[in-house]
This record gives sequence, C-alpha cells and structure tokens, in this order.
Amino acid sequence: MQLIRHFLWSFQILFIILHAMNRPRHIIISTLWLACCLTHASNASQTAAETEEMSKEQQMLDSLNRAVANARNDSAESRSRLDRICFFYNHDMNDSLAVHAESDMEFNRRHGFWDNYYETWEHKANDLIFCGKVNTGLRELKQMHDDALERNHQYGLGLAYYGMGNAYISMEHHDEAKEAYLQALTLLQKDQKTSRTMILDLYSYYCDALNEKHEYEQLLDATRQWKKKLEEIEKEKSGKESKEKARKSQNVWYAYYYLACAQAHIGLGNYDEAKTALDSMQNRSSLTTDDGDFIYMSHLYYRAQLMLATGHLKEALELNTERVKMSEAINDVSSPVMIHRQRAEILRRMGKYQEAADTYLKMYQLKDSLDSRQMREQANELATLYRVDELAQEKELASRQAEAARMRFMAAIAFLVGFFLLAFVIYWYVMSRRLRRKNEELTVAHEKAQESSRMKTKFIQNMSHEIRTPLNILGGFAQILSQSDVELPADTRREACETILENSNRITTLINQLLALSDADSRTIIEEKETIGCNELCLRAITASGIEDAPQRHFTFESKMGDEDTLETAARYATDSLCRLLDNAQKFSPEGSTIRFTCEKQGKMMVMAIENETTQPIPASEAERIFEPFVQLDEFHEGVGVGLSVSRNVMRHLGGDIVLDTDYKEGARFVITLPL
Repeated sequence: MQLIRHFLWSFQILFIILHAMNRPRHIIISTLWLACCLTHASNASQTAAETEEMSKEQQMLDSLNRAVANARNDSAESRSRLDRICFFYNHDMNDSLAVHAESDMEFNRRHGFWDNYYETWEHKANDLIFCGKVNTGLRELKQMHDDALERNHQYGLGLAYYGMGNAYISMEHHDEAKEAYLQALTLLQKDQKTSRTMILDLYSYYCDALNEKHEYEQLLDATRQWKKKLEEIEKEKSGKESKEKARKSQNVWYAYYYLACAQAHIGLGNYDEAKTALDSMQNRSSLTTDDGDFIYMSHLYYRAQLMLATGHLKEALELNTERVKMSEAINDVSSPVMIHRQRAEILRRMGKYQEAADTYLKMYQLKDSLDSRQMREQANELATLYRVDELAQEKELASRQAEAARMRFMAAIAFLVGFFLLAFVIYWYVMSRRLRRKNEELTVAHEKAQESSRMKTKFIQNMSHEIRTPLNILGGFAQILSQSDVELPADTRREACETILENSNRITTLINQLLALSDADSRTIIEEKETIGCNELCLRAITASGIEDAPQRHFTFESKMGDEDTLETAARYATDSLCRLLDNAQKFSPEGSTIRFTCEKQGKMMVMAIENETTQPIPASEAERIFEPFVQLDEFHEGVGVGLSVSRNVMRHLGGDIVLDTDYKEGARFVITLPL
C-alpha cells in the first residue's frame, strides 16, 4: 500500500513538470503545486517511518518480555514490564497501558518489586489525568499514597505526591499543587533511585505552581535551588560525555529554568533581570518557530509581558500577535484565555478601547466554553466513579449477605440447643423493631405536624398582610369619599377610585389564586378540553398577562411552530398557568431587563420556555421546593407563594409539566411542556 502511494505521488510530480514545460506561462502555478506535492509526500513518508519505528520498538519490547518470562528471571521481567508501560505512556497508547497496568502491578506486588510497582501505578494515574479523567487519576493517587504510607515506602510516597501535584494543577487547585510538588521534591531528592529527569520535571512544575500563586519571592528561591541541581547534573555528565553533547542535553532544561527566572523577575518588577533571563533562554534553547514548540511560545508570551510592563506596547502587540497565530495553528485549547487577556491589556494600554473590549469579550467567551466543557467532563467522570462505587458496594453487600447466610446456618444448629432462649431473643428483637418503627413514624408525623403548623402560621401572616393592606387602603379612601363636607378635585377623586379598584382586584386575585390551588389539589383529571393552535395558546397567555405593556421591561416572543400545529387541551387552565408564569417573570425581573418567551416542537411535545433576568438567582437546591404551596424565597415581594404550585399541578393534570432549568445561569428559566 505504501509503495502504491509513493508511485502515485511520483506520477503526479512528473505530470506537473511536463505541464510546466508545455505551458511556460503556468510555470509559477506548477512550481507551487509541485512544492505542495513534495511536502505532502515528505510528511506522509515521515509519518509512515515514525509509525514503522514505533511498531518495531513495540515488537522488540514484546519479544523481550517473552524472553525474560521464559527465562524465569523475575527481576528482569519486572524491569521489562515497566519499560513496556513507559513505552505505552510516552506514545499515548492509553488503552494498552490500562490493559497491562493492573497485571504488571499484580506481578510486582506478588514478587515484592515495590519501586517498579509504584512507578507503574504512577504512570497509570498520570495517564488518566492527562486524558482528562482527573478525578479518577486523583483517586488512584490517594490510594497509592495510603498504600505507600502503610509500607513506609518513601519513593512510592514521593511518586504519589508528584502525581497528586499534576492532578491539582489540572484542576487549578494551585495551593494543593504547590504543597504536593514540594513534598515530592523533598522525598525524591533524598532517594538515589530518582532519575535526574524526574527531579528537573518536578522543579519545572513546582515553579509553574508558584507562578500561578504569584509567590514570586519563593519562586526566585526555587530557581536558585534548581540552578544548583542543573550544575550538579552538568558536572556528573561532563565526565561521561563530551562538553558539546553535555551542553546540548541541558539546553531544554536551562530554557525552562530561565523561563521560571523571567516569571519571577517580571512579577517582582526586576525588568532588567527578566530581559537577561529571556535572552539566556533564547541563547541556550536554540529556539525555533515550529508549531507546537512550547518553549518558543512561552518565550513569546513572557517577552510580550516584559514589553507590556516596560511600556513598549508596539513590540508587545507584535509578540502577542505571533503567539496568537501559533496557538491557532496548533489548535491550542489550554492557553487562549491567557493570551487574549494579555492582548486585551496591551490594546487597552495603547488606547484602543474598542478592540480591547472585543478581545475581552472573546476571552470571556473562550473561558465560558472551556469551563462548560470541563464541567461536563467532570460530571461524566464523577458519574462513572459513582457507578464504580455502586458496583463495589453491591459486591460488598453480596459478600455480607453470603456471610449472613452462613451465620444463619450456624444459628439454626444452635437453635436445636437453645430454642427457648433464641425464641425469647427473637421476640425481644421483633418487639424492639416494631417499637423503633413506631417511634420513627411518630417522629416523622411530629415533624410533619410542626411543618404544617409553621406553614399555616406563615400562610396566615401572609394572608393577613396581603388582605389587610388593600383593605386599609379601601377603608381609608372610602372614608374620604364618604365625607360630605370634603370636596375633592376631579383628578384626585379619579385617582382614589382607581386605587380602590386596583386594591379590590388585588384581593380578588388573591382569592382566585387560593381557589385555583384548592381546585388543582382536588382534581385528578381535567376533562374540559378543546382543540387550539399552539401559537394561539401562547398569544392568549401574553394578552391575559399584559406583559407586552409592562413598564420598563423588554418582552420578546419567538415561536418555531406553524399555525397548523395544534393541541387538544383545557385551554382556559393552560392559559391561566402560562399567565401566572409570565406575571412572575415580570414581577421578579429588574427594570430594563428582557423577558423571552419561546415555543417549539420536540417530538410529540410542545415545549415552551420563559426566561428572565433576576436580581436574586434561584439556587439549584431550591429547584423543587419553589413549587411547594406557600413557599416564597423572597418574602419582600407581593403574593402568598401559590402561583407556581397551582401552575405545575394544572400542567401535570393536562399531561405536561413545569420545571426550573438549573443549567441556566443568567437568571431564571422555566420550561413548560404539553402533549400535542
């Protein structure tokens, strides 16, 4: 297959050359086409070569594993198994690593190779973290920590803290990450088995955590310790390798070291030292602009940060622009928020406020998108962990049930000896259970009675307030109007009449709500049904609520249903319920806010939604409680708290429902469904 692909590319290249020779005016176009073909062919060949090399390496590891297993050399087999796990880890072969990790850990545990046991465990946990299953990986690492602590295995403890630092930094828990990395450095630097690469890795991660915490003095101290470790390693390697080879092998780590120095000096305001560190980073790391070069991208960002801090805004913007292009080229999803925040600050300092505002908006949109995706991923992962725990509990329960069965069998044998004693014990046990059950029932009944009394008292207080206030107003105006010796201007008399009518309607509405609640609780089925258009039902509710004329509110109605879409329902009851929801939206939305009413068809259901901004968002924990009678989260608003309860009861009698959308964070969003 590979041979055929190369033949096709060769044929295409030959065709391009001949085409250019026959038509000289097309030489430029043909040359570009030829360059694209050669590049594609080169990339394809390189990818195939890398794949083939990786396959050969895996085959060699498999052969080595079989050979040492046949030779029954446990120590060599343990080392070979760890090499295979490292191969899977370094080449992102997650499934293969998950399959082999458990068996390899069991082999090492059985033969007592604890260093390899904990290294395998750490690779397994880190692989879960870098695959996005952070909670699962952290759970593995905590189990690993407890296991190593029980065995007093310092190397295993150090690896556990190292992995926990990776988990916490992924979760943006920088305090915990810093402490975990510091513990790992303390433990692993004392152990001779720790590789130099792991120590340098740890210093890099530890400095990143300090930078995120803005602890720049501590970061500067950490770079001094890091420099000593780099010099120690450089001296160790200088005797085994040529100076040139040793220098090249240290370039990458020196680049990371100078990057940490630059971070510390920029944070402390030592801009000359920061420039020196960035220049040293550039000189030591042989920077290139290849896509995906993390060192170069970090250099661009902090060079731009230095230019911003020193007031060289044009240079800062140019560096940031190059960093943005690189991020877009490699589809970087981890740092766009940080880059756009820097860009917005540069534009703001340059006085380009509109561009800065647009960049800030884009940054917040990116951040919201990333946060939403992380929340979904964590929710899915936690659901998986919950299912795993549930299975473990079921297994433990089955084991306990089996043990209980064995105990019952032994009790049956003992029953032949102590029948009367056992009978008395059983009788006492049964009676105590009954007594306990009765006590629990009485406790629940008592709590319900107390809750009922509390709700009754609250209801009476609310009713007293809601009725007494308009009655006082009615009585006061009635006394004024009934006095014959008082002559009122026409405008004053009209306002008084309007106030009397408004408060009369308020009392009537309150009584109607209570009657509606009683009617909804007493009914199980609403038989009064008619065929009505979906849009017409919504428009009736809008008209009845008067929300279109609501002062200082913006109301919009959007429907994705046609005039031919109809439903058979009790239109009067459905209209009243929608009207109550629209009244609530108007009541609880601040002035100048927007209220949206949408309607669409989903399967065999008509789905409506009422969205409005609120001054006090409804907590997710109260999503069901607000539908209970006489519940008011904000007692300073008018009403007795029966509108939502009545509306939900009616909709459920009609075969639909009303729920609060807890995922909606910009206010309140109620979703109403009715069957078509």
